[in-house]
Amino acid sequence: MLKREDPTRVMPIMQTSPLFVALLAWPFFGEMLSFIQWAAVIIAISGGILVSIGRRRFEDKTTIRPIFFLLFISAALIGISQLVIKSITVDLSSLHIVALRGIGLCTMMFFVFGRKDSAHDLFNFLKFPKRAVLLISVEGITPFICHLLTTFAISIGPVSLVATMFGVRPIFVFLLSLLGARFMAKFVYEKFSKNELKVKLLSSVAVFLAIALMSFG
Repeated sequence: MLKREDPTRVMPIMQTSPLFVALLAWPFFGEMLSFIQWAAVIIAISGGILVSIGRRRFEDKTTIRPIFFLLFISAALIGISQLVIKSITVDLSSLHIVALRGIGLCTMMFFVFGRKDSAHDLFNFLKFPKRAVLLISVEGITPFICHLLTTFAISIGPVSLVATMFGVRPIFVFLLSLLGARFMAKFVYEKFSKNELKVKLLSSVAVFLAIALMSFG
């Protein structure tokens, strides 16, 4: 979808997945959010949507295409997967869940991308030690730690609030991009207009406000 459609329309829809979790966590797990916590969920989702919006002409006509309903289905499936994780944490440890998820992901990836030319390209890439370390660190170790911490958080806390926190990733991408563009311009090629920077900073403040509300709500 990101290759075929405007990312400024794709990403905001994907950021709605915590809302599905918050709505479904009550009938399935009896998680009752307070008014303040519901406000925090809405603020966090709004901040995630705002920070995902890039440069866009306001005179462009916005039309809802049928293919975008697939994005809502995808967001709902992400929410359902987090609910499933919550349900099985009673019987399995976080490490076991992450391991099973990795096995399933590797199996699906093998059937989809398991071609000879793909293996050849990967082998050539890994022949360079610096590239190999970077690939293993960024695509192997870091996601593993992320999934493990997220699964552990789901197991001990309200899944609706965990999903909301997990949904504010664009805020951290923006902040890291901003710092990278300032201090590591050779590696980060991000440029922000003044108006865009104001909107994204405002959304960042909104997200941190939501985090504070969750903590004290």
